[in-house]
Amino acid sequence: MYCFDTDVLAAALLREPPMQLVRRLARTPGDQQFTTSVSVAEIAYAAARNGDGEMAGRVRELIAAASAVLPFDQGAAEAYGALRAQLERIGVRLDEPSLRIAAIAVSRDLTLVTASARLYDRVPGLRIENWLEPDEVDLELEETELAPQTEDDVGSETSGGGFASNACRSARLRSRASTESVGLSPSEACAVMVHGPAGPVAEITACALDPE
Repeated sequence: MYCFDTDVLAAALLREPPMQLVRRLARTPGDQQFTTSVSVAEIAYAAARNGDGEMAGRVRELIAAASAVLPFDQGAAEAYGALRAQLERIGVRLDEPSLRIAAIAVSRDLTLVTASARLYDRVPGLRIENWLEPDEVDLELEETELAPQTEDDVGSETSGGGFASNACRSARLRSRASTESVGLSPSEACAVMVHGPAGPVAEITACALDPE
């Protein structure tokens, strides 16, 4: 089962969501897709900071598609304490939201889906996958020179619910919209990520906003 980090949720909100992410969501049953209350808070903050009601609506739709939004409960709190102590002993510092997300994932034995692997790679007991990079299926398509899947192709294969239906719909709608106002490609926008000095998900969410 999988827990989606804030940067992955933000990527799904892009005007052109990365197709490798859309494909992975489509292949993953909805009851295996989770996120955390910490990521919801970061995304909600970014939407409020931009003052865009439509974006806030998109965020609500995206979160509603999740099988569950996991809280920072007692199990996560205990994992947090152990992880923080271990990281301090080896001289690794992790920002508070990321450490809480990691603790939730570890306490529930979930794989954290994130594009910030370097941020989490020294967290003991935490499994990490990056769905914003091509996986074996994508590489096989390239090797056999098959035509790449379109958003409609992926949507027709989606049966598991969860984030997949939302991401596919976003991909269709946003791929038809003009992207002239977006200064970054999806991959470049995701590279900015949510843990930079400008604050949580602000940069990525800004890329998902419609032009004024």
